[in-house]
Amino acid sequence: MQDNQIVQLALWRLREFLREPEALFWIFAFPILLAIALGLAFQNRGEEAVPIGVISGSGASEVVRSLELASGLEPQVADSAVAFGLLRTGRLVLVVTPGESLVYTYDSTRSEAHVARLRVDNALQESAGRENPVVVREALVAERGSRYIDF
Repeated sequence: MQDNQIVQLALWRLREFLREPEALFWIFAFPILLAIALGLAFQNRGEEAVPIGVISGSGASEVVRSLELASGLEPQVADSAVAFGLLRTGRLVLVVTPGESLVYTYDSTRSEAHVARLRVDNALQESAGRENPVVVREALVAERGSRYIDF
């Protein structure tokens, strides 16, 4: 007899819940729509090209040629006023001024600027003939959720 009362109470609560369409939306439809929207917003886009400015003048063509050989760098030749304006507005990550010694100008508060500086310097040094004394290989891992696993 008591089981029957519990079953009747549960059925009464279920029927009351099913009569409210907004409750059904918030319980079933909204989480699915939210998961789809967040999945589209934060999908993996791969590596994006880093825009690098090169000040026009003597030596600019060699710098651009070296940067074009490196993957993931997008060099743009511009005069100094335009290049520094683009750097100030965030459209360029780094500006290279060729000359006797190369000058890298970047905003140190931007995290991608430090990485861009290292990539540009590596590309220019290797094109100038630098040889790395230690040979390294890369083993890339692309497993979903692997960074959240405790070891």
